[in-house]
Amino acid sequence: MIRSRRPGWLACGAIGLGLVWPVTVARAQATPEPRLAVAIGPQWLGRADLRGQDARLTRNPGGTTRLFETRSTLAGGVGVSGSVAARWTRHLWVEAVGRYHSARLSTHVTNDLEAPDATASEAVQHLVIEGGALWMPPSWRRGARVRLFATGGLGYLRQLHASGTLVETGRSYHAGGGAIIALPQRPDGTFKESGFRLEVRAAALDGGVAFDNRLRAAPAIWTALFLRF
Repeated sequence: MIRSRRPGWLACGAIGLGLVWPVTVARAQATPEPRLAVAIGPQWLGRADLRGQDARLTRNPGGTTRLFETRSTLAGGVGVSGSVAARWTRHLWVEAVGRYHSARLSTHVTNDLEAPDATASEAVQHLVIEGGALWMPPSWRRGARVRLFATGGLGYLRQLHASGTLVETGRSYHAGGGAIIALPQRPDGTFKESGFRLEVRAAALDGGVAFDNRLRAAPAIWTALFLRF
């Protein structure tokens, strides 16, 4: 009599499933990728050249005479920047960013027909709110904890000056890149990931306290502590 081999195959399958199942469950229960992130830290904003505008006297019956020349600069110094980001795809994050600096606007007056050269300056509260994207492809990873990224965005510029009595608005843009440096995490940690974000960018301004709407670029460096959930 020929006996069926099906029970033997079933037994082998059951044993194999018993060996594979714990590994599959462990992978399924592994910590998922972070979906949200926050970052905050100091930011240095460099000097932006706002150029200038000549003062001219209109003569009668025609023509003009230049009275003096002006040239303005906006120095940002050290401020603070923060962001809230959400994962859009595996390698792309979208984020909202806020930046604040106590800047200084300086105007240099030269070639005055009646007075020597002089410089006038005033404090400017410089606020930027932007929306942007952060791209972090796996090919840019450097080791187990360092990941390089590129970023860019645009937003709203608000500048308060003249002892807080005048408001100028405009647009802001930025493009740059940097590195995410993750810290070692405990398995039972509150956050899925934490570490430092180092970023270098070109910040461009359109409008605000400038005399016209041409883009003015300034360098910026941001260092932040980030937490991912």
